[in-house]
Amino acid sequence: MKKVRRVALVNRKGGCGKTTSLFSIAGVLAGEKNKKVLAIDLDAQRNTTTTMLMNVPEDEQPKKTIMDVLKGADVEEATCGVLWQPRGRKDFVRYKVDVLCGDSTIDAVNGIVSISEEMLAGAGKRINDYLTSNGYDWVLVDMPPSSKATNDFCFKYIADYMLVPFSPDAYSASGYEQLMKDLADAQIVNPRARIIGAFLAKKDIRFGLHKAVDEELQELDYYITNVPYESAVAESIYFGRPVCLYKTNSKGSKAYRKIVKVIDDRISKDT
Repeated sequence: MKKVRRVALVNRKGGCGKTTSLFSIAGVLAGEKNKKVLAIDLDAQRNTTTTMLMNVPEDEQPKKTIMDVLKGADVEEATCGVLWQPRGRKDFVRYKVDVLCGDSTIDAVNGIVSISEEMLAGAGKRINDYLTSNGYDWVLVDMPPSSKATNDFCFKYIADYMLVPFSPDAYSASGYEQLMKDLADAQIVNPRARIIGAFLAKKDIRFGLHKAVDEELQELDYYITNVPYESAVAESIYFGRPVCLYKTNSKGSKAYRKIVKVIDDRISKDT
């Protein structure tokens, strides 16, 4: 039985590129590596869900969400398949990725914190059974900036690895200490949890601060690369298509291909 690669994109700061990176990485995996991918949206902002379902008619979108799954619903009821077509292709080439839809109430007082551990364990089992029975190669989880209950659920039942996008600002370095705390918390519920990689998102070479932050991040053992700030990435999100299928030779496409290769190699060596 093949082992599912389980990666959560984490950072306590909002606006660091988690959703864009998840979307772009899923595009490389499904569109270029022919891997079966499930994206799980655990962020109350639901940006991954919104981006993934941008071109899916409303009447074809799931009526249930991750919160329904946590309360006992089947995973399939909250999951939607998304078809992508490379830009400029008029034939029938399609690439598919699935998304377990997010819920804006997951961080509320009646959200995940209100659900018993027994029910969370049941939800975790159903998600893992769904991953196995449907033959997924990768699961990518979009995590909220700050929610201990959600983080605990993710690393106890779904993810083994953290992939960290950093934003090019003065607070990136200070976020490292919090990242180490988040890792320690994750290892309490999942001793296998570890950081599989980090990268700088939205680097603009015109700004000295961006260069300085990138140089500082390069000192981390798990640093991978930087993703340049360019219009192709932003445009691809706007049109609901991963950048590798939107502008295949763009710098952003090349950066995300490198990220996928590195984390895949690191996970292979770790298993």
